[in-house]
Amino acid sequence: MKTFVVKQENRNEGIGRQLMLEAEKEAKKRNCRYLSLDTFSFQSPLFYEKLGFKKIGTETDFPKGYEKYYYQKKI
Repeated sequence: MKTFVVKQENRNEGIGRQLMLEAEKEAKKRNCRYLSLDTFSFQSPLFYEKLGFKKIGTETDFPKGYEKYYYQKKI
C-alpha cells in the first residue's frame, strides 16, 4: 500500500490525475480487476469520482465531524 500526496502549492496542475492514471496503468499490467482507495470528506472525494471511482462505503464521524469514504473502480 502506498500513500501519495500532492503539495498544496502544486494542486490543480494535473499531478494527482497523472499519478492516478499511472497507478491504473500499472494495475492493468499486473492483471488487477479493481483499484480501491479511501479518502476523507475534506480531501476532495469528487476528484476520485471524476476519475470513475464509485463510492462503496462510508464511515461516519471519522474523524469526528467528518466522514471517511471507500471507493472502488473496475478496470
